[in-house]
Amino acid sequence: MSLLSTVIIENMDGAVVYVYVGPCRLIHAELCYAALAIHVELIGESCVLLLISFSFRLWPFSSTLSTGNRTDNRAKLLFICFIATIPAVIAMVTSYKYDRVLDHLLEHPDLKGRLFSVFNMTATHILSKENILPRVSIGYVMFVYLTASPILFVLRRITTYRICPDITSKICLQGASSDKSRHQAILRSLTIQMALPLFFSLAFFLGLVDFMGIYQLKAFQRSKMPISSTFTLISPIIILYYLPPYRKY
Repeated sequence: MSLLSTVIIENMDGAVVYVYVGPCRLIHAELCYAALAIHVELIGESCVLLLISFSFRLWPFSSTLSTGNRTDNRAKLLFICFIATIPAVIAMVTSYKYDRVLDHLLEHPDLKGRLFSVFNMTATHILSKENILPRVSIGYVMFVYLTASPILFVLRRITTYRICPDITSKICLQGASSDKSRHQAILRSLTIQMALPLFFSLAFFLGLVDFMGIYQLKAFQRSKMPISSTFTLISPIIILYYLPPYRKY
């Protein structure tokens, strides 16, 4: 979606303007609007799925320790992932449906002849219905990152303790059983993935610097969306590298 829309983000007259320069322009403007909406909300959804991954790793491991039996939880996991996708779909629709163009920007010299849309999130007060759709869609992504990231650290700590109560134990570090070894490998993969949302924070920081006029650079405007997509590119590579069964399959 990021490559399809290839968005340049600019700040004009207090509004966040998305200028489309990607191949979607050759097909239809609506495709560009949809690609941007899908991309923004899937950034938040990637963090939600990472949170589910950590929770799921803790759940079957605790069950295995208490009963000694392995259970097939794939159906439950797919159902949880499906439920977790619903808020992202709703936010995606609201992001796509809002009014995209401000009349006073149509004649702006930097935007003439270019395909663009506007995220106008201004409002008289926080509970105002003014520009509610873009505020809800962006607010969802912000809420996910502000709440999910601290929870990830807590879940990782609990899971690490379950795998290895005494971190100084050489037996524990080497894996007292094949189950523990597998859990350790998966946890190692998830731990590195846990840092991936920081790429979105970097993109958000560059956007903030540009939006507030602290330092404006064309490279910043062009790099925000590709940087925020790094999660999608690197995450499967990490899984293949750290989990031999996936790599062999």
